[in-house]
Amino acid sequence: MTRLENTKIVEITGGASASQRQLVREMQDLFSRHLSDWLAQVRTPVLVALYEQAANATSSREQEDAIALCRIFESTWSAFPAVFMRHVRNGVAHARADERAFGDLYLFDDAEMENLRLANAVSGPLREAAGEELHALDERIGGLLGLPRAQHAFGNPMGPTRLSHALIEGCKVVDAPPAVRDAFARVVANRLAVDLPTVYQEINAELAARGVGIERTRERFIRKHPTLGSGAPASIERHRNAAIALHDALKVNERKRLATGKPSEMSKICSYLHDALAEPAQGTDAAPLAVMLNSAPLSTASAPIRTLLSLADEVFAGLLETPDLPPIGRRLLAALKRPLMILALSDEALFATATHPAIRLIDAVVDASRRCNASVDGGDKVSARLNAIVQQLHADTAPCSAHFVEALASLEAFTAARDRAEAAASASLLATIERNARDATALKSATDLLRPLCAGPLPEEMRNFLLHAWIPIIQAAIVSGARERELGILHGMAARLVRTVDPAQTDAERAEIRAGLRALIEEVTLQLEASDLPAEVWAVPLAALLPVQIRALQGRPIETRCSDLPSLMPAMQAPGQHPQRIGVFEVTEVPDQSPDDITDCLAREALAAAGNLAPGDWVVFARDDGAPEVMQRLVWTSKAGDHHVFTSFESAQATSVSSSALAAMLLKNRARLVARSTRFDALASAAMTRQPVLDAPAIPVPLRPRAVKA
Repeated sequence: MTRLENTKIVEITGGASASQRQLVREMQDLFSRHLSDWLAQVRTPVLVALYEQAANATSSREQEDAIALCRIFESTWSAFPAVFMRHVRNGVAHARADERAFGDLYLFDDAEMENLRLANAVSGPLREAAGEELHALDERIGGLLGLPRAQHAFGNPMGPTRLSHALIEGCKVVDAPPAVRDAFARVVANRLAVDLPTVYQEINAELAARGVGIERTRERFIRKHPTLGSGAPASIERHRNAAIALHDALKVNERKRLATGKPSEMSKICSYLHDALAEPAQGTDAAPLAVMLNSAPLSTASAPIRTLLSLADEVFAGLLETPDLPPIGRRLLAALKRPLMILALSDEALFATATHPAIRLIDAVVDASRRCNASVDGGDKVSARLNAIVQQLHADTAPCSAHFVEALASLEAFTAARDRAEAAASASLLATIERNARDATALKSATDLLRPLCAGPLPEEMRNFLLHAWIPIIQAAIVSGARERELGILHGMAARLVRTVDPAQTDAERAEIRAGLRALIEEVTLQLEASDLPAEVWAVPLAALLPVQIRALQGRPIETRCSDLPSLMPAMQAPGQHPQRIGVFEVTEVPDQSPDDITDCLAREALAAAGNLAPGDWVVFARDDGAPEVMQRLVWTSKAGDHHVFTSFESAQATSVSSSALAAMLLKNRARLVARSTRFDALASAAMTRQPVLDAPAIPVPLRPRAVKA
């Protein structure tokens, strides 16, 4: 047997409403009709192509194989469409076989494994050929089904994954060696790749006409950057080349000045900038660039110098508008403005290379500033290291790329070390969270198992025993891996206990139960003594239960009461709403809740946004007590993607929240997502579009590549 992981086809389940699932089924029906029409028309073109291939064969062996394939195609095509369409509609059984037993792990024999390899080889070209139309359909269908974004491609029941499996199943009707069946499948797949984009285009048009747009679930809950607008310009490469041309003009001017005996304009301006931009290091605003450009020596500076300074100034203005930028991040950026503006005049690669070390450093500083503990304002280790790195660059009289390389290496080494420390500190937290989640699941299963027994009228003593002693017994058994037979025994013992106090028993039944009561109590006591429950938890309820049973078996009336089981166990079912200390973290567990109207489009987007988070994403949480907002990073997500843990290591705070509760918080503006993308390069590209000199066609655009100075 061969092991294969993660090959199941996702069915139409999850957070989708009935109307959404029905819409997806209607699209599947439309898709099937398009495919049926395609199958009715494709036989002749494929057969002609096969005969042309046989005629153009370069050897007699190839010609014989091609002719044999043509004959097989003609003789078996009539049986192929029905089998193919059946598997397109229903999916392929083996791809989701025995999910309950194996989860995401499947076992296949060698023949099935070969079929899966061929299906993967076929689905790749289909996906590539479908391109943007398939991507748009994946987004629409994934949004309708409420799937996490990572499952959009494989959760689409009209996607190449299902088509390729159906194609392989359809080819099993071909009575020929495996190599011929493979060739048959590839021939059909090649023709399907030509026509599939048109089919997807029709499905997308129908969904768009019904108001189903491409999901933009994450962006809706992110605070937008006012400078970037809708995105970077399309002519980024041209603007970068134009920025290089500015440096070429600067070099020409400098050579002319030196040739005529004039002093260097660059060194005089760099010295002026070093003095004029000194104040932001102390957190105060320097003079605006517009004022500086009217002062000597910038008032007489050449146009390339003034343009480069305007670019750098505009980028920093945009950086300071970054949403959710902590106060320390603003101070650090203000201190970095001086060395970077000086670097902009001397390093032609700064605005021409997205991976320039200065750009990477500024993005890293912005990201690292989110780690800082806002409550102590610079008193944590991250703040201290960031201040040291930035102040060294700020004091540099002649900053160059090499200095930024050193600063970037120092910061990356430090953040990697903090990541390791955080991972070690989070280990006990995550172990506790996982254990609590496992215990909660086991508690729910144990409660559901005994709920029918507790639903009717019972003496209070019996109800207390089941609640405080027997449900924890079953919960512990589930956690330890008890199987159905073992759980059946425990449930059977509880059912026998309940039967002892049933007032509807006949005299003969009471006598029979009374004869076995001693053995039953001994059996129950052995189970309790073997468990981890302290004796003080179960001994008193068990002692109180025995007289009630005896009175019931003697036919004497006993007081019974019918009550809902969940109302008797609030402490077991409701999560803690107050912070608790786990290791170094103070953990806030958000009570589980869901958006008010799960069928609402905005609620769907919130659920999808909460379910699509990945480790490393940042979220800002509002506090109910009026305290400042806290920014925390996602460090753990459950396997099902329905529960998250966020931490702020420097603040020693953590938040445990379900996806549904986070979605409700997003809708109520109690939480918001933080943008993932870096800022500097996008801001630089946007700034270049607003510089008239860079859009002027008169600026020469060099074609030679430029390397980053190290």
